[in-house]
Amino acid sequence: MFDGAGARLFLNDDFEQTSTGTLHIDIAGPSASEYDRVVVDEDATLAGTLDMNSQDTSAYDIGDRMKLVNAAVNGTFETIAGLSVGVVDGLHASLAVYYEDTVAVNFADNTAVYARVTISGDSDGSNSVDVGDLGNLSTSWNSEGTWVNGDYTGDGFIDVADMGVLATNWNATYPAAAAAAGVPEPGTLALLALGAAAGLAARPRAAVS
Repeated sequence: MFDGAGARLFLNDDFEQTSTGTLHIDIAGPSASEYDRVVVDEDATLAGTLDMNSQDTSAYDIGDRMKLVNAAVNGTFETIAGLSVGVVDGLHASLAVYYEDTVAVNFADNTAVYARVTISGDSDGSNSVDVGDLGNLSTSWNSEGTWVNGDYTGDGFIDVADMGVLATNWNATYPAAAAAAGVPEPGTLALLALGAAAGLAARPRAAVS
């Protein structure tokens, strides 16, 4: 959609992307001049795919955030490409996509789509992968959802692939800190995951409203 990172698309009307559409966003860094943004005066109705192209992941730090769409947002992207950004600050990291102010990450308003450099598996923006993230994933198991529900792979569905991301990064914390006492180790987590999967497998596939 844009030619080079840092471009802006200004619309004085509504913006609508259907299920067959793709919004391409180039990101050269976290500063406002380094990534693409869509600015809409009215409503933005979202579907289809968000494709984020990180051009220099070495520019990222955990906690960096970028406002990709500035509008009154309706709906969510169905799939997201470009989530994984490799190792940032010594941790496996992703560009977590949030719709409005759905987590406590100090966003200035609730009329936007943000990407936040986040530890892979950290669904609640707490800068740690822990039982809270496991709870979010378990609650949304075998259903459609977004990052805050535990969709760490960007395919719009919470399943074993997302559990794998959570398990791989279990107990990761930024800044680095000693693991909290009483938190299960990865082997224990795997057993908990199997138990949760067995108990939740019978749940019907349901869409998040």
